[in-house]
Amino acid sequence: MTEGIEYVPLYAQLERILLRQIRDGTWKPGDRIPTEQELGQTYRVSRLTVRQALSRLTSDGLIERHRGRGSYVARPRIEHQFASIRSFEEQMAASGVAISYEVLEFARTTATDRVRVMLDLRDDYDVFRLQRKRFVGGDILGLEVQYFPSDLGSKVKAEDVASRPALVLVEELLGRPAKELFIEIACRLPAAEEARNLQIRGKHPVLVRHHCFGVDEARRVLCGYGVFPGDRYAFSFDLFEDRGQIKVRGGSYVDAPQGGDRR
Repeated sequence: MTEGIEYVPLYAQLERILLRQIRDGTWKPGDRIPTEQELGQTYRVSRLTVRQALSRLTSDGLIERHRGRGSYVARPRIEHQFASIRSFEEQMAASGVAISYEVLEFARTTATDRVRVMLDLRDDYDVFRLQRKRFVGGDILGLEVQYFPSDLGSKVKAEDVASRPALVLVEELLGRPAKELFIEIACRLPAAEEARNLQIRGKHPVLVRHHCFGVDEARRVLCGYGVFPGDRYAFSFDLFEDRGQIKVRGGSYVDAPQGGDRR
């Protein structure tokens, strides 16, 4: 195999060749690529060279390697750029990504301690819990769990939770938009039910995005979390400080923290 100039290592040359086949569509997302032995024979390089090239492509998130199963072209990662107080679905739609759902549950239940704190429930501990799968182009992207205060959840129609963002439903009921948003990102292993719904193994890390929306300081109207396979989802935001305020590029801002928890 001879590509490029002499000082380019063989593994880097092979990496470029394999990358070209991914980018030009020869190998599509989900396709199994040839084995290390097959690649070595095709390009007349050692298995060590093949492993180095595949390792670099894996580090770049372009291929996935599974013990005993081989290497596969990675599916594109969904990047969620936080730039406004809008729902996940609305921000994805702004990026040209359409979300569809499969509802698993929508029912009245008793709020957990965390949900009571997040929604600031003081008298009525009943909430409506919505659980559904999120899909992009027929492929499952993640799980969504939302909690509505009972006075709002009782007015939400079952047909709407099958097709519309939860935040939009709440805002329409209230007649005003959300003005506050708390977000927390964590990484963990999935619960057994989560792994089954996401079609992943129990040792496959997931990203969990907790959130809580409010229409003002006195009213929190929706909280919950999303569970995403760690290799399919990325969350990013761009912050800068201006005169004592931490701003998000795109227009939203929060006060610069002076200690304590803003929740």
